[in-house]
Amino acid sequence: MLRIENLSKTYDNGSWALADVSFEIQPGEFVAVLGESGSGKSTFLRCVNRLIEPSSGKIFFEGEDLVALEGRRLREARRKIGMIFQNYNLIPRAATLTNVLTGSLGSVSPLAGIFNRFPPATVERACRNLERMGLSDKLQQKAGTLSGGQQQRVGIARALMQNPKLLLADEPVSSLDPTASANIMGILREINSLDGVAVICNLHLPDLAKRYASRILALKAGRVIYDGPSAEFPDDLDLYGFSQNEG
Repeated sequence: MLRIENLSKTYDNGSWALADVSFEIQPGEFVAVLGESGSGKSTFLRCVNRLIEPSSGKIFFEGEDLVALEGRRLREARRKIGMIFQNYNLIPRAATLTNVLTGSLGSVSPLAGIFNRFPPATVERACRNLERMGLSDKLQQKAGTLSGGQQQRVGIARALMQNPKLLLADEPVSSLDPTASANIMGILREINSLDGVAVICNLHLPDLAKRYASRILALKAGRVIYDGPSAEFPDDLDLYGFSQNEG
């Protein structure tokens, strides 16, 4: 499904975020990416969906090199890749339902988004996604008034509007308490196991990664230092220390 070949990202000042990263992800895998702040985790995810342009390397998604795509073809490929953000990236003053509907903007007419007039079937699907997240009673509540855990569930519901084959989750629980964190990780695992959606999830804590992911990829200073089953992840692996990158 996803094949990364020699992916690197170097900044203008000479520091690097990623250095020659290569690996493959199969359909239905749940991969946790571990590493300290600055290890390259966020840069990696943003390179996968081209929010950040890699300096070199190839990113094959379903056989197409995303690095080589532009315009309409890139937009079509991105529709299959959902993104869940650390800081939710919601519209705080808009209703919860409206925020979820924005996840369908790539597949409806531009006028629907401008005038907030989405097809009934799209609205119904958004309501179902919110019901799945346990938020069916929050449809018209402003997103900014929800708790952190609830806002992240809105973000997941929005990503599901794309009918993604791959979900990228960038530190989705870093701002949440342990109970809300377990809830979000459980939802991601459910989407992975029941819907067959592959998940790549950036995390700081090895315990969370080992509990929810089937595979762990560990980064340090932009380089892969572990790639294997979560059950075999070594507790004494040094994930922390010097890092000159900024990702």
